[in-house]
Amino acid sequence: RRSMRRGAVDASTEPEWDAAAMLFGKSGVAPTQQETQQKVEAEDVDIGEVLFVGEGMAIVRGSSKDAPVGTMIRFENGGSGCFMWKRSELECFVLILEDETPVAVGEKATCIVGGVQQIVDENDGPTSQRIWTKATVAAGGALKGKLVDWQGRPQGASEPVGTDETQELFGEQLQMDERESISEALTTGLRGLDVLTPLGRGQAMLVVGPQDAGRPLAVTDCIIGQAGTDVRCVYASVGQSAAAEQDALARLEAGGALSYTTVVIAPEGANLGQQYRTICAALAIAEGTRNKGGHALVVLNDASCMPNIWDYMTKAMAQLKPMEWEQSDSE
Repeated sequence: RRSMRRGAVDASTEPEWDAAAMLFGKSGVAPTQQETQQKVEAEDVDIGEVLFVGEGMAIVRGSSKDAPVGTMIRFENGGSGCFMWKRSELECFVLILEDETPVAVGEKATCIVGGVQQIVDENDGPTSQRIWTKATVAAGGALKGKLVDWQGRPQGASEPVGTDETQELFGEQLQMDERESISEALTTGLRGLDVLTPLGRGQAMLVVGPQDAGRPLAVTDCIIGQAGTDVRCVYASVGQSAAAEQDALARLEAGGALSYTTVVIAPEGANLGQQYRTICAALAIAEGTRNKGGHALVVLNDASCMPNIWDYMTKAMAQLKPMEWEQSDSE
């Protein structure tokens, strides 16, 4: 009797073994994970060529079509970078991430693959897909109260701090339907600003004015105004002179703001690429706080490098030989 009870099966709940067998039987024609990995290692599908180098950036032709913005690139000489914008499937702008290893025109550039994942489709069966390695920065709580470079390394240190949490250097932009409506004001402590043009949490504001109009004081006062709140502050000091940088830091310290502020520095004389990755790192640190449900304020002392980058790279593309673009388009 016991054996009969064990053998009784409800037909309505029995798995469709024949359908499952047909689905996985298609793996004979679909690439396996090992086959895909061997293809990645053996073929030139991910290898591009550097067409232009300047200001900490490069233009690369022939890289992987499906690699998204933020994907890490390894140059032939050992340097590294990441996609910052893709002009087309084959041409892209690359942000160089290592200053110690120079990148030269004509050398090869390879997208870095982190692994291969299997995807099972009901119609096509199992297929393999590459997982790309993304450029990341440290975003942990240990960065609070620190003066660091874009990698999270304090001044004079060789290793970054706050690496217990990381964030993509070029995080994916939230879709409009995923964003919460702006319903709460960010009190800056500047009465004129808070009364006349209040800044909402989730908004951005461009502070413009002539030289010596007090803009640096205004933005640092916004950070000081977050004392006693739940707002984490990140200050990107981009291209300031040593004297101006010390003045800003002294003001933050006098206001008791350094304890909850991370200062990311690109020193005076930094090229456009170095300035841009500093801004991106500051934004990534704040995005890490946002992703955990917190609030963050990012202050850029100078955002002019962003339009300057596109102006510079557009002129660089115009200087390239038309035949180089025609060749890449035909490929």
